Amino acid sequence: MKTEKTTAMDQSETAQTHFIHKIPIVFSVDDQYALYLSVTIQSIVENSSAENMYELLVLEEELSESNQQLLSSVITGKENFSIRFLNVASIIETFGKHNLYTCSYFSRTIYYRLFLSDILVNHNRVIYLDSDLIIQKDPAEMFRMNLANCYLAAGHEWVCLSPHFRLYLKATLKWKGTYNDYFAAGHMVMNLEKIRKDNLTEKFMKTLRQFQRLRAPDQDVLNLVCRGQIVFLPPEWNLCWHWKEFLSPRILNKYSVYGSPGTPPALIHYASDQKPWNSPEKEWAELWWFYANQLPFKEKIQRKAMEDRCRFLQNNYDMVVNSIPWKMTAPLRKLYDFLKFDLPELSKLLTGQRNHR
Repeated sequence: MKTEKTTAMDQSETAQTHFIHKIPIVFSVDDQYALYLSVTIQSIVENSSAENMYELLVLEEELSESNQQLLSSVITGKENFSIRFLNVASIIETFGKHNLYTCSYFSRTIYYRLFLSDILVNHNRVIYLDSDLIIQKDPAEMFRMNLANCYLAAGHEWVCLSPHFRLYLKATLKWKGTYNDYFAAGHMVMNLEKIRKDNLTEKFMKTLRQFQRLRAPDQDVLNLVCRGQIVFLPPEWNLCWHWKEFLSPRILNKYSVYGSPGTPPALIHYASDQKPWNSPEKEWAELWWFYANQLPFKEKIQRKAMEDRCRFLQNNYDMVVNSIPWKMTAPLRKLYDFLKFDLPELSKLLTGQRNHR
């Protein structure tokens, strides 16, 4: 089933003939993240070029009318911006909700990107962005990436260099390439024309059914299916703030993870469970708040951020983590992590090797 049906408002129906380029930017969102998506959109508005037309396409299933109005208000008065809300419930139903594994820390919205070639049948190339990032340069720069007949352009997911992740790639995903070939799926330029031509949606779903309980189902599937036919984004378009927590300074420097010194980041992705709204003390959080505080409903964002921060601190026992007993028990917790996460992966790896022989 293919659809590009608009279910809500469509702003800025101005004649677009005087704009040089049309830049389609796609988001997936639910009511939980709508306020935070407004900050992403505000950052794009602030750093866009008046020469281009920016078409914002918001994929949703049950996004409230009030949140649609709120997101639309961010581009009010901007002649070179339009926004459309595309309800994808029917296409999700077509592929079967039971095939889309969800849990407490990710919802069905993560899967929307797998169906973009079927949803956006009139688009051949789009930018896809998660709702927990900011853009600090004109996104047209990202859109013009030379895809060289590849499926997509994406940034390295450098967490794959950590021991836990390398083991996961080898044992669970049966990864054949080098570890640093694995990419992040939260900010991409997607060649929908080639994805559609090669019928990748069917391959995405087949791969999803083949693997159970993946750590990052959407990202893992995209990597497994598109591997070898991707282009990597420059470092300034791929800055994720959680890498420092997983990788040593030596690894960060060896791979120039954060790009050349002095190069300002064009895209900052606040991946992981720590976000600028629940961890405002972290590096680069102030940049997110810079855009949040420009919005007329900033008090609403601040209230929700406070609620989410309290919930985050409660769930993560922040005070306990920084206590002396917590540090003293670090070896036991490392052993627990090994038994819970690494040992099963090692067992799968060794079993697979024996079967192979």
